[in-house]
Amino acid sequence: MTSPAQPTPASDSRQPRPQPTLRGPFGGRAFYLFRIFGIDVGLDPSWLIIFLLVTLSLRGEFAGPNHEWPSRIAWAAGVATSLLFFLSLLLHELGHSVTSNKLGLPVHSITLFIFGGVARLTREPDRPRDEFLIAVAGPAVSVFLGVAFFFVWALASQVGAPIPDSTAESVHWRDLVASMSLWLARINLVLVVFNCIPGFPLDGGRILRSFIWAATGSYDKATRWASAGGAAFAYFLIAAGIWIAFITQGGFVSGLWLVFIGWFLLGAARSSVIQLVFRDSLSEIRVGEVYDEACVRLPGSMSVKDLIDSAILRHGHRTFFAESADGGIGLVTLQEVKNVPAEERESTPLQSIAAPLNGLRRLSVGDTLWDALQQMDEAGFNQLPVVEDGRLLGVLTRERLLRIVRNRMEFR
Repeated sequence: MTSPAQPTPASDSRQPRPQPTLRGPFGGRAFYLFRIFGIDVGLDPSWLIIFLLVTLSLRGEFAGPNHEWPSRIAWAAGVATSLLFFLSLLLHELGHSVTSNKLGLPVHSITLFIFGGVARLTREPDRPRDEFLIAVAGPAVSVFLGVAFFFVWALASQVGAPIPDSTAESVHWRDLVASMSLWLARINLVLVVFNCIPGFPLDGGRILRSFIWAATGSYDKATRWASAGGAAFAYFLIAAGIWIAFITQGGFVSGLWLVFIGWFLLGAARSSVIQLVFRDSLSEIRVGEVYDEACVRLPGSMSVKDLIDSAILRHGHRTFFAESADGGIGLVTLQEVKNVPAEERESTPLQSIAAPLNGLRRLSVGDTLWDALQQMDEAGFNQLPVVEDGRLLGVLTRERLLRIVRNRMEFR
C-alpha cells in the first residue's frame, strides 16, 4: 500500500543525520527502526497488537497437529513465523518503494502498522505507466516470496534433523521448518489475492486506476472510479464482518476484524478523493500571491545561542536566512538549530549550519501551491525560499500554505 506523505524536515548534510520523526497511518508517532535503500523504516505502535494476535494464533496452529512439540518450541515457531511474516510485508512495501525511487518518485519512509505496511511517496506518479509499475511491484515480491516458501517447504519435507529435548519426544527440524514455510507461503499468496482486489487504496485499485487513467487521460476520473471500487469493497467487508460476528456462531473476533479492515479501507478510499479536492484547491493559487516577504535575515556570524534567545524565544520565528560576509545566503530552520548540542550553541555561528541558498530547491512566483507542496516534500523541508532572477524575495512555509487551504475548504 502506498500513499503521499508529509516528511519531516531534512537537516544540512554537514550535520550528523538526526533520527527522523516518522508518523503512522493514524497520525501517531512511529518508532524508527533502520534505514535501507535510502528509505526510513518505522513501526507504528498498533503493530504490536497484530504481532501478538498473529503469534498467539500461530502458536495454537502449530501446537494443535504437533502434540509432540514442547511448548517452548511452539512458542518459538510462532514468534519466528510472525517476524518472517512482517519481514514479508516489509519486502512487499520495499518492492513498491524501490520501483518508485527508480522512476524518480522518492519514497522517504515505510511504516508497518496493524493492517500491514504503508510506503509514503513524496508525490503521485505523473504517468499511468509509472502508476502501474509501482503498484504491481509489491504483489510481484509477494508472489516470489510465496513460491520461495513453498520451495523451502518441499525441501524440508525431504530432509531434516531432530531437535533434542530432554522433556519430550524429539522435534524434527523438517517438521518445524515445513510448518512455518507452508504457512508463510500461503499467507503471502493470500496477500497477493487480497491486494489485487480492484479497489483503491489496495494495489489492485492502483492498477485499475492506471488502466482507467491510460484509457481516459484523466487522473481525476481514474482516482474517483478506483476510490469508488475501494469504498464498495470496504462496505462489503464491513457487512460481511457484521454478519459473521453476530449471525454465525463462534466468529465474533473474525467478524470484528473484517469490520476494522473495511473501516480502514473506507477511510483511505475517501481520503484519496479529498486529496483531489486538496490538489485542485492548491493549483488555483500562485506562490507569488501568498509568500512571506518579511523573511528574517540575520548575520551569518551570529551564534546559535543568540538566535534562540532573540528571534526564536522572544519573537516566535522558525525560519531564517543567514548572510555571510561574502554575500552568500543560507537557510536556517528550527531543525538545524535543534540539532546543535546545547554546549556548542554559543560557539556555533549560523553560517556553519545554514543550507546554502544555491544548493536548495527554490520556488518562483509563478509556481502553484501544489507545485510548492510537492517541492517541499521532495526536498524534505517545511519551507522553501522564493527566488526570482537570482534575487531572494521571501519564503513560503508549509504552515502558511495549509492555513490557506483550510480557509478555502471551509467556504466550498
